[in-house]
Amino acid sequence: MHATLSLLDQPPSTFDDPSSLDLNNPSIHPDGITTYLTKIISSPLSWLLSDIDRDTIWDIASQCLSQRSGRTAMANMTRHFIIPTSHDQNRDVTIEIYEPALTEDNLGLKTWSSSYVLAKKLHTLNVHIPLSGELPLLELGAGTGLVGLAAAAVWQVPVVLTDLAAIVQNLARNVAGNEDMVSARGGSAIAGTLDWTQPETFAPCMDSNLSGTPLTTQGFTSSTVDSHTKVQTILAADPIYSPDHPPMLVNAVTTWLAHGNDARLVLAYPIREAYLPQIADLRQRLVEAGLSVVLEGVEMSRDDWAAEVEVHWSVWKRST
Repeated sequence: MHATLSLLDQPPSTFDDPSSLDLNNPSIHPDGITTYLTKIISSPLSWLLSDIDRDTIWDIASQCLSQRSGRTAMANMTRHFIIPTSHDQNRDVTIEIYEPALTEDNLGLKTWSSSYVLAKKLHTLNVHIPLSGELPLLELGAGTGLVGLAAAAVWQVPVVLTDLAAIVQNLARNVAGNEDMVSARGGSAIAGTLDWTQPETFAPCMDSNLSGTPLTTQGFTSSTVDSHTKVQTILAADPIYSPDHPPMLVNAVTTWLAHGNDARLVLAYPIREAYLPQIADLRQRLVEAGLSVVLEGVEMSRDDWAAEVEVHWSVWKRST
């Protein structure tokens, strides 16, 4: 039974391919699998002599069932995303992203398709790369950290990944989990809290191994960052899912983005019918804030429900 159940295990999708055994094998009917798994979970498994064996079978069956019950029902998962650093596939890097089970409304605890699209697009974009002594790149609403970690590896630069306090613990976990890969590529990354309602305030995560000392990248700490600090490049993926977000995001962008010809905002979001007014509002506010599009495009991707998603990406510069 253990071997049979292992055949039904579905690895988490990384959006290139649904990676679903059920979907790819027409001889397996999904409803039949659900019934089979439910019967195992409800069975006392009395023919097994060991409590450990019974617990193992129940755990595996429960995991297989949760994988087929929608993203919100899934347990903790780890995804592996392959990100190009150039047009040479031999130089691709793998970023490991941990996603805890979703609770309440913490949408930043899952990776969205727009983050994957933007992460794969980075190696084709020409943005200002920080020189020694300059402040690093900044990601707003980093979520699980895929885009910021990709930027650190692809562009071989220091990146500061930020999100709300409820998201940052998992974000910091992913930064730490990819530290060796990012460092080997010549980049670095740290995580910290940055609330768009108070965008001038940045609080870096604390590393317990450093006895409470703030993590720093090229002097980027809470003591050196204030409303006068500016960065040349800001990243933001899928930042809009509320009418309140466009003005808040633009406020954060204008607070941190430097003035000058090299300053860039790199943005990506899915085209969702329900949020078209918010997307239009965001673009209008960016224009009113003195930014203009220099490059943009559309890519098709998938989400956790194997549905096609149209993702719009764009690069903005200071026009005034």
